Amino acid sequence: MPGPELGWVPDGRHRARVALSSLVRALENLGVLCGLVYGECIDDFDSAPAIEFFLIVQNERRVTALSSWLNKMVGRYEREIGKPLSFTIMSMDKLEEYDPSKLDSILSEGIQIAGAIDKYAILRGLKQKHVLITYDTSDMRARERVALRKELFGTEEVIVVGSSIYKTTKDGLIEKVGGARIGRDALVVPKDRADEVIAFLEKRGARCFVKEIALSIEDIRRMRLRLV
Repeated sequence: MPGPELGWVPDGRHRARVALSSLVRALENLGVLCGLVYGECIDDFDSAPAIEFFLIVQNERRVTALSSWLNKMVGRYEREIGKPLSFTIMSMDKLEEYDPSKLDSILSEGIQIAGAIDKYAILRGLKQKHVLITYDTSDMRARERVALRKELFGTEEVIVVGSSIYKTTKDGLIEKVGGARIGRDALVVPKDRADEVIAFLEKRGARCFVKEIALSIEDIRRMRLRLV
């Protein structure tokens, strides 16, 4: 079997690589279904204050067992690796309760080092709390409605440089918060970013109607495709 993905650890850190390989094998034997490292350590190992792990296991019993083992063993690995180790351990059934934006960032940007379940499979299938927002702009002037849609959904610009033509896209607020437009005056956003979007709409004179729903990344992708 291939070893864990350790390309983020400098080549000169042989002792750290060996210790991390040993730790990964132990984590998998203890039931880790998907293990990732994330944060500063994957961008600059030497400067990062700690190595951050996000570990997903089957159930709360596994969480307890893994936490107990790490409490006993983490010091040994920290001495070998030369850095503090930080662990977040989640069971599959508790993932939906984790901060949606932070979880999306960890799964999207983190490097998987352990486990048989691919992080993208979890990301696509995980149902997270979102808010469906429909809004009414009938009381706004036409130019205000146009400006609002540009701020919400972004704009495309054509730039001419000599004989070359370039098209650039400027992201709107909905793209930045990880949401999606699903209709002319309807959108979905992660629950933890909903207040930001609602405040933005109300400040510009739109009336909002909201409903909490559960959606996966795959659900949102399909909504976007149907709108195209």
